[in-house]
Amino acid sequence: MLEFYLLKWPQQPLSGSPCGYNWWWQEEACKLFSKPLVIGNILTLLPLESLPDSDVQIKSWVWIWWFRLPPEQQAQLRRQLSQVS
Repeated sequence: MLEFYLLKWPQQPLSGSPCGYNWWWQEEACKLFSKPLVIGNILTLLPLESLPDSDVQIKSWVWIWWFRLPPEQQAQLRRQLSQVS
């Protein structure tokens, strides 16, 4: 089951697999190209790149403000990120 996060502007809807390695952002399948950066309890930066089979290879740093997520989404995102750390 995928977890879905609706990020605030200018970001787009983000979803991720429970293992934390597979992500979907801007309707593109992505993977992490580096470890996520967690800056205290304020911000997380996800280093995402589109999968090789897509037409265009895109790397993006998606930022997530912790305080804008509901508590249950914060807990789920922390679980997902702990899987890849």
